[in-house]
Amino acid sequence: MISEVERFIEDWANTGGSELANTQSFINGLCTILGVHQPHGSREDDSQNDYVFERRVFQDNGDGTSSFGRIDCYKRNCFVLEAKQGSDADRAAVERNELDLDLFGQTAATRLKRGTARRGTPAWVKAMTQAKGQAERYAKALPMEHGWPPFLLVCDVGYCVEVYADFTGMGKAYTQFPDRSRYRVMLADLRDGDVRKRLAAIWTEPLSLDPSKEALRVTREIGELLAILARRLENRGHTPSASAAFLMRLLFTMFAEDTSLIPKDSFSQLLKRQRGRPELLKDQLSELWSKMDTSGFVGALGLAGEKVRQFNGYLFKDHEALALDAEELDVLIKAAEYKWTLVEPAVFGTLLERALDPKERAKLGAHFTPPASVERLIIPTIMDPLRGEWAGVKTAVVGLLDQERRNDAVKVVRDFHRKLAKTLVLDPACGTGNFLYVAMAKMKELEAEVIELTSSLGSYQEVLEITGRTITPENFLGIEINPRAAAIAQLVLWIGYLQWHFRTVGADKMPPEPVLRDVQTIETRDAVVDWDNKILATDEGGTPITVWDGFSVKPHGATGELIPDETARIETFRYVGARAAKWPRADFIVGNPPFIGNKRMRKRLGAGYVEAVRSAHPALSQEIDFVMYWWDHAARLVASGRVKPERDQNDRQSYKENWWLFAEPRPRLRQAVAGLDRFIVTSETSKHRIFRFIEAEGAIVDGSVIAIASDDAYVLGVLSSRVHRYWAERAGGRQGAGNDPRYQNEVCFDPFPFPRLEEGDLKNRIRAAAEALDAFQTQLLHEHPDLTLTEAYNVVQKLRTNTGLLNSEDRSTYDRAHLRVLQLRLVEIDEAVCKAYGFAPDASVDDVLASLVALNLDRSVEEASGTVRYIRPTFQARGKAREVAQTLEFSLADSAAPTVALQWPDALSDQVVSVAGVLAGARRPLAATDVAKAFAGKRAATVTPVLDALAAIGQARRLSDGRYAV
Repeated sequence: MISEVERFIEDWANTGGSELANTQSFINGLCTILGVHQPHGSREDDSQNDYVFERRVFQDNGDGTSSFGRIDCYKRNCFVLEAKQGSDADRAAVERNELDLDLFGQTAATRLKRGTARRGTPAWVKAMTQAKGQAERYAKALPMEHGWPPFLLVCDVGYCVEVYADFTGMGKAYTQFPDRSRYRVMLADLRDGDVRKRLAAIWTEPLSLDPSKEALRVTREIGELLAILARRLENRGHTPSASAAFLMRLLFTMFAEDTSLIPKDSFSQLLKRQRGRPELLKDQLSELWSKMDTSGFVGALGLAGEKVRQFNGYLFKDHEALALDAEELDVLIKAAEYKWTLVEPAVFGTLLERALDPKERAKLGAHFTPPASVERLIIPTIMDPLRGEWAGVKTAVVGLLDQERRNDAVKVVRDFHRKLAKTLVLDPACGTGNFLYVAMAKMKELEAEVIELTSSLGSYQEVLEITGRTITPENFLGIEINPRAAAIAQLVLWIGYLQWHFRTVGADKMPPEPVLRDVQTIETRDAVVDWDNKILATDEGGTPITVWDGFSVKPHGATGELIPDETARIETFRYVGARAAKWPRADFIVGNPPFIGNKRMRKRLGAGYVEAVRSAHPALSQEIDFVMYWWDHAARLVASGRVKPERDQNDRQSYKENWWLFAEPRPRLRQAVAGLDRFIVTSETSKHRIFRFIEAEGAIVDGSVIAIASDDAYVLGVLSSRVHRYWAERAGGRQGAGNDPRYQNEVCFDPFPFPRLEEGDLKNRIRAAAEALDAFQTQLLHEHPDLTLTEAYNVVQKLRTNTGLLNSEDRSTYDRAHLRVLQLRLVEIDEAVCKAYGFAPDASVDDVLASLVALNLDRSVEEASGTVRYIRPTFQARGKAREVAQTLEFSLADSAAPTVALQWPDALSDQVVSVAGVLAGARRPLAATDVAKAFAGKRAATVTPVLDALAAIGQARRLSDGRYAV
């Protein structure tokens, strides 16, 4: 008896790609064989249409009008599906002779014609490219409360389903899922139960398919095992550098075994055969690694020996192994049993460094920066510009295919690939390489799309895995002062690269030999300062001058709290011939340089080093924090043209032209503080939530400071209370090495409900307490320049939580800085603000938060009915229309095109990017004539084909009146 799956495949294989193929019937049948529910019937109320065919979406055109379109199939929090064939509604519209313009200005007839493209032809490639672009646009047009769906599905009915995923929730880059070799599910592939299971999960549990979750678990567990080995090797007297080299060779060998770079299971079997005689393993490992360096026969592998390929490179030139005992061998065997292909390189490097460093080992189970957090920096910094260019290339390809210029389309794609393959990324404080690895992973995802489009155009050529022809670890440069971290970073890049090799070309195709090229892209040196000579600093008696190492801690004798271990000292030096360090050329600079506050630099780094840094950068203030030397160097490279500036991607012409103005002073902030003598600020990321007034005149606020445009001490008082602190700590995120609370304006301040309090004694009491607190904080900083507010609040916090016990240093700080006064000021504010809300003085955190959430809901109801409780009514309630800036520097009035004519690029893909930029910079739809005015000497006839190509691929929208919008 024929199975349900076979019947489905047979029925739909016979449609032959006809435009009459019924999209909804195909999806319903697919749902049946996947064992998932079919879409529901549509309702008039779109808020009820969370899983339907032809789900309507609307998009604001920016001029008071809106456009709408229909998603072929949509399931909230799961996917947007766009069919190459168009929808049943398209077919009905054509039969009624109706245009039925969609979100992109395409008619129903155009959408149906797209479905007739013959498979295997350039027209088919164009049709599928258009469908994917429109699926992305529909995802963007979904209601904000729906968020970005994790999956996009592009369907050629009866032939294939292409799967794209973005698990970041940012909707920035839907990439082939699970990889280039498996993202296109052909009809015959549905016979595979694993394929059906994967597709079913997209309908039912899409986030369960996020590979990072399992990878993080496996990586953490492997890191814990390596820490055991590192600790035991250290206890036997092996140096950290020797242990590090040994462990890195071990872990790469386990990775090589799981990817068949050495014979499958051969290394695990070697380890297991030595149970009971671990003393033999040392020589066997040395023999194996010697042959992995040069290639050759290894007698210890397999039953009768195995030949291994050449790995070469820095890793196996030193093939010395360390002796292991029976317990250590068991740990190694357990580690080898993990699936090393799942290891997350971005995290593994951090965990390996913690395992090898006794000072860091206690942090193995602590918070680390997950790849998703790094992606949030890599995507806007690197991937948005690259994907903007790629969108231009795809649009150009569609236009060229319309003109039957396939060879030219292939050339455009290949030119982009060559440029991408030569793109260099630098992290000048790379640590163990997590930023570089994530950058490589995202760029390899993009490269997979480029290769796939080249192949789909019928011009596939095998990509040679050499620098300049494809993205390799040699595209990713780093500077790291810690030699062990630098070596780990290099290994992380190679493991990540090989993972992507197998995912892209398949598990059976081995990379060329030598597998590891002997190329060092991570430099082990100082990224801030270079010098001619380094001399040990001594006092007058010749005794070396030392400082606390900045890391070692010990428990306090009375409280048990961890405090600096002053016996852990490091020597300091004088630096002769100090000068600013040079960085290698790169197209993008990323990273997370170390943050050490200006007042802590001498204590952490030593006076000699700090003097060398400052003398090497004479143009910079001596009051800046350590991290600013990295920012200054990067900014100078951007200004010199050696790095692609972010401002080139800025949509607004005025921000491009005025990039030099500090922190891009947006008119909105300037208007908000205009007329104020002072306003409130707080640090975006801080251990303690401290609010202060600063003088408005001459004040500049950068991205690490949150500004609140109010001069009312009542507002300062409420924000300084424990009520607001509870809300902010629960609503905001965490960031930095200390996992400190992060104040995010949109969740910490905007929805926070201030108390219902009329003018009167209590409100004035809060004002007086806040004024007193702010005055004391200002006085404290003036009278004690060696003390920071964070240090002062640290002491007060200990009194709140440690039953009043302070160590001698804390007690000295408490007495000399009169922190008893700070305690009293905070208590006065807490009591007054709690009374304003009606909270008991000892109300718990949960009780306070529950009441605030309820109050927030009440405010939402009030605002929906038109009652808004403004914090600063004289400014906030001043008209409802958006105000247009009238400043000289930022002329933001709506305009059809930039005031300075742009040059028309020669390359078609660059023309697309330029035209898209003009559209994005406008805040209303533009006619082709308006767009043409942006370019010197160009007319509408020149830009119209580019605009139409952008609309065809979903990068722009053509409105019913002929204008275009993003």
